[in-house]
Amino acid sequence: MKKVFAIAFSFPPDSGSGALRNLKILKYLPENQWEVQLLSHRYTDVEFEAGKALIEEIPASINLVRTRYIDTPRTFGAIRSALSPFKKKPKKAKAGNGIDENASAGSAERSGFFSRFKDFLTHCFSVPDRKAGWLPFAVWAGIRAMRKNKPDVIYAVGRPWTAFLVGYCLKLVFRKPLVIDFMDPWGACTWSWSKPRVFQWIDLRLEKFVSRRADFIVANTDTLREDFIQRLNIPPERVGVVTCGYDPNDFKPLPKAQGDSLSSNSDQIFTVTHTGSFYKRRSPLMFLRAVKQLLEQQKIDRHSFRVNLIGRNSVRDPELDALLAEPWVSEIVDFVSWIPHDEIMGCLASSNLLLLVQPDTKLQIPAKLYEYVIAGKPVLALCDVDGAVDRMVRKEGWGEVVANDDVDSIKKSLISSFEKHQNGEVPIRSSGVERYSTSALAKRLSSYLEDVIQVCPTTSDRLLTATSTDSVEKSRETNS
Repeated sequence: MKKVFAIAFSFPPDSGSGALRNLKILKYLPENQWEVQLLSHRYTDVEFEAGKALIEEIPASINLVRTRYIDTPRTFGAIRSALSPFKKKPKKAKAGNGIDENASAGSAERSGFFSRFKDFLTHCFSVPDRKAGWLPFAVWAGIRAMRKNKPDVIYAVGRPWTAFLVGYCLKLVFRKPLVIDFMDPWGACTWSWSKPRVFQWIDLRLEKFVSRRADFIVANTDTLREDFIQRLNIPPERVGVVTCGYDPNDFKPLPKAQGDSLSSNSDQIFTVTHTGSFYKRRSPLMFLRAVKQLLEQQKIDRHSFRVNLIGRNSVRDPELDALLAEPWVSEIVDFVSWIPHDEIMGCLASSNLLLLVQPDTKLQIPAKLYEYVIAGKPVLALCDVDGAVDRMVRKEGWGEVVANDDVDSIKKSLISSFEKHQNGEVPIRSSGVERYSTSALAKRLSSYLEDVIQVCPTTSDRLLTATSTDSVEKSRETNS
């Protein structure tokens, strides 16, 4: 039996999509003749209380190694607070003359300097990401575990990207092949938190450095694979694709929705459901604007139309806040921050149309799309044209794709689906979903790992090739 040493920061009790993907795929690797040892970190925060039930799903076949880490944002948040006494406080108003304007300007300038300095410190210790404090503990724990277990290959999953650096360090120590798995884009990500340009440059250099020294790269989508080949000049034979997917065992039998607000759907009520949080540019504003216009134009009946929005709303938009405060929203929209996963699947199964909001992310496909599909209902995807979501939905025939800011097209799609429901038309169940089961994805990952062990160059050869490639590029830049 072959051995793989996996590195994944995101793992239960974390219940995020990344942690679930890691759990679901790794638990099927033993069926493909792999002995799995997993390095993750210890969870102590109460924020993962809701995901503690997922710990019971971790199979005994996975040898789990957990290690502590320094929470970088919290640590340097404390440093920021410690530096605050050094800020010069504004002088009090002078008797009869008001506030000294020169003193106020000087204190504001000093305050701005210290604020920028503290931000700079935080960025310095958040390279490559906010989990950088895990690196020393993970490397040390990995050395001890690999020395005892002697794996055949190292498999590191990002994000966070710190896991890639852990994997690269262990690769150098043990001279084992390294496979890195990008669940999201790194250098090409359009959703990353704002950073100064120097730290954006560091991210790009680190991405190129690790990618060229890894023995194989796993991308989450076909478009992300194309990005690695074109942008980083990675040979096509060194990049594969393992998407997100669904675990068939989670949906047999498919549960019914619980609770009055989400289960009151009937044959006469047309129900649209969205699961997942709204944040940054991922907002329900355009969709709700389209629904409002259809109601005003009396093209849909408010007594026969319902919208379920399941997830937190972190979007700060005055127009969206005003829209959510209107009376019609309370009549037809159920906005629920969280319900158990089995109830979510029941809600999807009892819906007529499943909404996916994914703007400005051409390289990514959210994991919930595969849950939508297994529920057997058509999808309305509001996303970028010719992006990863667009290609997947059109290729598999899972629904309709509309630009997120095209309110008129959203209205047309809703009217069409609503009228078909009123006429009693039953949508055709999606086909080809078996390719996206986590057991099938684990089998594909297993084949990549086996190929790396059998045909990839030795570690020393890979390092030499990557170094020479970088030297050639620097030479070209200098000559140009």
